Amino acid sequence: MISILLIEDHLLVREAWKDTLTKMEEFSVIGEADNITEAYDKVSTLKPDVILMDINLRGENGAELLFKICNTIPSPKIIIVSMNDEYSFIKKTFSTGAKGYVTKFSPKSDLIEAIKKVAQGETYMCSEVKKLFLQKSINPSKEDNISLSLRELDIIKLIAKGKGNKEIAIGLDLSVKTVEGHKTKIYKKLGVKSIAELITYGKNKGLDF
Repeated sequence: MISILLIEDHLLVREAWKDTLTKMEEFSVIGEADNITEAYDKVSTLKPDVILMDINLRGENGAELLFKICNTIPSPKIIIVSMNDEYSFIKKTFSTGAKGYVTKFSPKSDLIEAIKKVAQGETYMCSEVKKLFLQKSINPSKEDNISLSLRELDIIKLIAKGKGNKEIAIGLDLSVKTVEGHKTKIYKKLGVKSIAELITYGKNKGLDF
């Protein structure tokens, strides 16, 4: 039986996941969490076979949770379930350590297949994400060579919300100097010279502001 931990801050979504999975004899939902602290504690103590998680948790930095789990828990099997279908973001979650990605537009069958495949040690992409990656491999663009880290994506989103360096530093538990360094790198990578240009770029690339 595959043990599963659910990490999702919307109760109705989490209950829908649980209702679907508990009907399957081969699955066992052994825990739930709706915030980063609780989620990491349960990952550590329950040691689930598969972790099913949303990347956005009540405004908290879910990317940090993904990074922390992948760098402290031996061989975690994490499936991201998200509204975000932007190529560079999905690519970065896999490079961080996620083993599966399913969008919230996907049917239940994709979620079930993802759990089975990832539990067996395989990597899984829902059909929508597979199509996106295939399109990128056939028609690569210069922008695809731009590699933004999850941290940089977080900073871009906070900039778009009007946050200053100090607010971003507090929100991400960084020093102001580190935030300034990240911003310099972001501007250089994207070839932008102002916050307005940065926000325009982000919106054009489908970042969730």
